[in-house]
Amino acid sequence: MLNIFEDNINENYEEFRLRIKDGKSFAVTGLTSVLRLFLLSKIAKKKKTVFITATEQQALKYQTDLKNAFELDAKIVPFQNISPYETIKPNLYDYSEQVSILLNPAQILICPVKSLLENFPNKDFFKKY
Repeated sequence: MLNIFEDNINENYEEFRLRIKDGKSFAVTGLTSVLRLFLLSKIAKKKKTVFITATEQQALKYQTDLKNAFELDAKIVPFQNISPYETIKPNLYDYSEQVSILLNPAQILICPVKSLLENFPNKDFFKKY
C-alpha cells in the first residue's frame, strides 16, 4: 500500500508502480474529481479500466469530462430501472446494450453501482445461443 505519511515515499511509489506494471488490479479512493479524471486518463492508456460511480448522473458527468478534457471515449454500462419484483417487463433495449458492452468492452467502462448488481450469463451462453 502506498503510504504518503512515510518519509521514504520513493520506495512505496516504486512498489506501487511495479504492481501496476505486473497487471495487478488496484482501487483508489479519496481523490477529487479532477484527480480522478487525470488518473483515469493515464491508466486507460495502458489497460482496460472500470470506473465505478454512485449514480448514473455522475457517470454521464465523467464521460463528458473525459471526452472534453482528454478526448477519451468511455462507455457507460446502463442498468435496468425496475425491480425484478415488479410486474413491469424490463427494457430490452437496455439489456441488449448491457450485453453488447460486456461482450465488447471499451477501454474505459463507467459503471454506476446499480449496473454491477445485475446478473448476466457467461460468454459461452451467448456463443451457444
